[in-house]
This record gives sequence, structure tokens and C-alpha cells, in this order.
Amino acid sequence: YDKVNEVISATRKSTVLGKYAQSYANILIDVLQGVDLRETIEKYGGKSIKTQVAQSKSDPMVACYIDSAYTALLFFAYKYCHSPEAAILANANAGGENVARGSLLGALLGAHHGFKSFPEGTHGL
Repeated sequence: YDKVNEVISATRKSTVLGKYAQSYANILIDVLQGVDLRETIEKYGGKSIKTQVAQSKSDPMVACYIDSAYTALLFFAYKYCHSPEAAILANANAGGENVARGSLLGALLGAHHGFKSFPEGTHGL
């Protein structure tokens, strides 16, 4: 946790960002070690994500604020864990800070599925 906060403090003076960065780092590490993406999202992101996805009739539309942006990131990763392309498209359509959120989402899905799971036309980007 100290290393995550050390990296953040190089560019940000945030009292909130550390908990989200640590949660994300834990999820990414677990997925890279072979833990199921949905399982680790429930473990570090809260079981409420599963309930939100199950009860939601549509994808979230979010602002740039970290509280809603991080929850949306976990929502998209959980809901669309089977399809990196669907996850990235849903994220792009959600608004807010979709570029940064999309980078983090792509890293999670890439760790989960591998590079070849992304549409072939994106491999050279």
C-alpha cells in the first residue's frame, strides 16, 4: 500500500485516490496470477458490483469523479468480462473520464483474456 501511495504522491495530493489505486492494483495482481476476474472484483471491489450488474437495466453514465468512475470501471469489467470489445465500447459510451477508465479496463481485460482476445484491428494501435 505504501508503494501505491508513493507513486500517487509524485503527481497528486489526494487523500481519496490511494484506496482506489490499491483496490485496482490488488485486482490486477490477482488476475495476472490466474484468479477469475469476477471473483477478484467481488473480493476487492465489493460484492455490491455483482448486485448492481444484476439489477441494472442499462450501463452507468458517469462523470469524471473517482467515486463514480471507479465503480463504473468495476461494473464494466464485471458485466462484460467475457468480451473486451463490448467492455471497451460500453465504457466509451458512458462518458466522463472514459479514456483513463478505458486504459485501466483494457489492462484488466488484457490480463484476464490475453492480447489475442482484442479485436484484430486494434492490435497495431
